[in-house]
Amino acid sequence: PAATTLSVAQAQAALSEWIASEKGPSRDGSATVVTVREANGQTFAVADLKVKAFPDEDGHISPSEDPAEAVFSRQNDGSWVLTSVVWDFGRRTAVPDLEVR
Repeated sequence: PAATTLSVAQAQAALSEWIASEKGPSRDGSATVVTVREANGQTFAVADLKVKAFPDEDGHISPSEDPAEAVFSRQNDGSWVLTSVVWDFGRRTAVPDLEVR
C-alpha cells in the first residue's frame, strides 16, 4: 500500500491533544505546526513548531513564541504516532507516545 503522508492538521490535532492531557508540558501552553517535513522512504516526519508558554529547563514559562520540533513515527500499518517533542533549544524533550487520529 502507498505510504500515507502526515498532514499539518493531523499533526496539529495530536499536539493539541498532548498539550491538553496530563502528560502535556503546561496546561496554558500552545503549539502551532508551521510545516511537516517527510523524507521519501523514511518512517518518520518532522514538524516545525512555534510554542508558547512551554516551561524551560528551569521551570520558567517563556512568554514569547519559541521554535520547537515534533517527531512523528509511521507504524507498519501506516498510522502515525507523536513520538517526541523538543523545545527550549533542545534542552527539553517529551515523549508523548500518542497515536495520531
